[in-house]
Amino acid sequence: MTSPSPLRNDNPDQMKIIYDGECPFCASYVGMLRLRENIKDIQLIDARDAAQSVQAMQERGMDINDGMLVIYKDEIYYGPDAMNILSLLTSENAFFNRVIAFFFRSKWSSRTLYPVCRFFRNIALAVLGRKKIETAGQ
Repeated sequence: MTSPSPLRNDNPDQMKIIYDGECPFCASYVGMLRLRENIKDIQLIDARDAAQSVQAMQERGMDINDGMLVIYKDEIYYGPDAMNILSLLTSENAFFNRVIAFFFRSKWSSRTLYPVCRFFRNIALAVLGRKKIETAGQ
C-alpha cells in the first residue's frame, strides 16, 4: 500500500501552503494573509519540517528554495503562480493584503516581481546566517 502524496489534499476545499518558515519574508507573508475568510481549511507547512513534501516537490522539478508551493482545488501552484493564486483568494480588508493584491493579482506582474522577492529572501537568509533548505541535490 502506498502512502498518500504530500502534494495532494484529502479535502478539495483544503489549501496547503508549503513555505520556508525560517525566511522572515515568507513567514510574515503567510502569517499576514487573510485567507481564512475565503478558505476555511488552510494547512501551513514549514518546508524545513516537511522532508517528504520537499522531496515530492523535487521529483516534480520544483525547488523549495526557488519558490513556495500552494495546493488548492487539485491544482499545484509554484513560485510566482503561488503568489498569484494567494493574492486572488485573499481578502482586501487589511492594508497589507491590498498592497500584495495590487502587485500579484496579475500573472505578468507576479512573474516579473517574484524573482525580486526571491533575491531579497536569499539576502535575508544570508544576513541572518540561515541556510537554504536541504534538498536531495545539495
